Amino acid sequence: MLKLLKRALKVSLLPAVLMIVVKFVAVFGLAFLQDFDYSIGNNFYGLFTVQVYFDNPITTTYVNSISNFILLLAIGIPTFYLHVKEFYYRKAQGNPKTIVKLTNLNLLKWITSQKAGFLNAFIWTCFFWVTSAIILSSTMNSETYLWIGAISALGIVLSAWGLLTTFELETARIYPEDKHGYL
Repeated sequence: MLKLLKRALKVSLLPAVLMIVVKFVAVFGLAFLQDFDYSIGNNFYGLFTVQVYFDNPITTTYVNSISNFILLLAIGIPTFYLHVKEFYYRKAQGNPKTIVKLTNLNLLKWITSQKAGFLNAFIWTCFFWVTSAIILSSTMNSETYLWIGAISALGIVLSAWGLLTTFELETARIYPEDKHGYL
């Protein structure tokens, strides 16, 4: 159990750091590129005490929306990549047609090295869900554009489906079906 916990913590470092760095760089990068005036202050109420304040609410909504969208892409793309990679890795085991198709597409490295695994897919999906929940909360508070909230909600559904598919493939590998039954 300790080994699994260490591996889970190791895998979760990259998405955690990526979330913080991408949001920070996106907010201040947009402020710098668009030449928005901002100030940093302390808010003693709530979860986040350090706040970035912009001059007008339209600018705040714009910067928050675009930075949320960049964050969603930064976490979502690796998550879906891991799900697709794991799906084809499991699909290729015992299926020569899939191996030939992956060879033709020059994606044979997906099935020759197993660096993804269910744990990676699960942890990245959890971080994607947290990111999407933050974006949906921000959308419901009218702090993010509605279309970004809709993409986030769609991403939650697709990532849940991908995680379920990965879980089914993983459990099928551990507990294969008995084709003869219990006679």
